Amino acid sequence: MSRAPVVIPIAFREPPAAFAPLAGEAMAVLLDSARAGAQGRYSYIAVDPFRIIRCTSHPWTVTVDGSVRETDPFAALKSELASFSTGPINAALNDIAPFLGGAVGFFSYELGGVLEPAPAPKNKPWPLDMAVGLYDTIVAFDHERRKAWVIAHDPPGLPGRARAEIRANALAGALGTAALSAPHGTIEGSWRAETARTVHEARIISTVDAIRRGDIYQANITHRFTADISGGISSFDLYLRLRAATPSPFAAFINAGDGLHILSASPERFLKIDRDGSIETRPIKGTRPRGGNAVEDLMLAAELLDSAKDRAENLMIVDLLRNDLA
Repeated sequence: MSRAPVVIPIAFREPPAAFAPLAGEAMAVLLDSARAGAQGRYSYIAVDPFRIIRCTSHPWTVTVDGSVRETDPFAALKSELASFSTGPINAALNDIAPFLGGAVGFFSYELGGVLEPAPAPKNKPWPLDMAVGLYDTIVAFDHERRKAWVIAHDPPGLPGRARAEIRANALAGALGTAALSAPHGTIEGSWRAETARTVHEARIISTVDAIRRGDIYQANITHRFTADISGGISSFDLYLRLRAATPSPFAAFINAGDGLHILSASPERFLKIDRDGSIETRPIKGTRPRGGNAVEDLMLAAELLDSAKDRAENLMIVDLLRNDLA
């Protein structure tokens, strides 16, 4: 890609408000710094990918724009991403945001079975194990400076796709401008655990015993909850409620198509890789509940900081990730 990307400055607005008219589009993505700060400075909107890579498991099936590929999902993504470049990166572009376009999507835990032997899940949790779009047109928001831009590129080998200028202006015109009202009212429904309480408790006891024997250092003992919700509530409305209840620096809404939506509110940066190849990981271990007021919050925070158990667990996971990176 020889031409520099097209950059259109737009009026800053809250990213969910800008994204709202686009939330129903398949492969529309909002990467949302719902709790802006040192780790949550930027938000992004990505829509209308020029390439879509999907993977389903057991058996593993990879498709690129709907066509089956005889390869694994990571190789397919690497191959397709090799054809995409953000073009010349000059000082002006570096001053906008770290991400200027490229691959956005999700990977399921089950996708680890591609890399090493793993049993098939007893209950397949998702219709897809990977959905990634390659985006040549995005919106970037800088919460610190209260600035926003639409950025568009002209990837090679796509003669039927509109030019970057046309796509950038079209996306700028499609963004929402009205402020979103705060979610209100209740949603009818109830959560159901997929694992019986007695089974879950037995797994915890077994894990604690294995730790005492020195067989393992830690294990994630998780189980899934499901719920049916009342009609008339969209996935994006649910996301707005989640965002209001748990604002997080790494929140996300992904419309993966075929009725699958990912609603995420993560406080944790797993990996960050800069253009110069530097890798940063910031794992989180140890939590405390919120208090009833600011004074209780400070007391609980101090208790967490002084906890030998939580500090040891945090040091362990940092060392584990450092070893994995090495």
